[in-house]
Amino acid sequence: MRAEAELIQIIKERIDDPTAKQVEDLLDDHAELEELRRRTIFSLNEKRQAMYDEWYKHSCLRHHEAGAIGSSVTFTITPTSLGLVIGARCVCGSEIDLTCSEDW
Repeated sequence: MRAEAELIQIIKERIDDPTAKQVEDLLDDHAELEELRRRTIFSLNEKRQAMYDEWYKHSCLRHHEAGAIGSSVTFTITPTSLGLVIGARCVCGSEIDLTCSEDW
């Protein structure tokens, strides 16, 4: 796969400089957005945390011990145009929807 700088150079050679600058700016914006996505941290609000704690206590904790790194639950966070869809799934197979659509 070609490096980004190499692709920018090819684009500059094929089109006028003003347009190439716009493309370069778009690529920079895309790189910044990807970096922001990698660094985003999500947290549960009080209502969601209470829902999660209750579910985990009654559905998961009694079935197994947490693994060596203490992570027996996988969270899924899906951004939509309305808000976040949040779910959790335990290694025992139990799942919970933590989406609070009334917050949208």
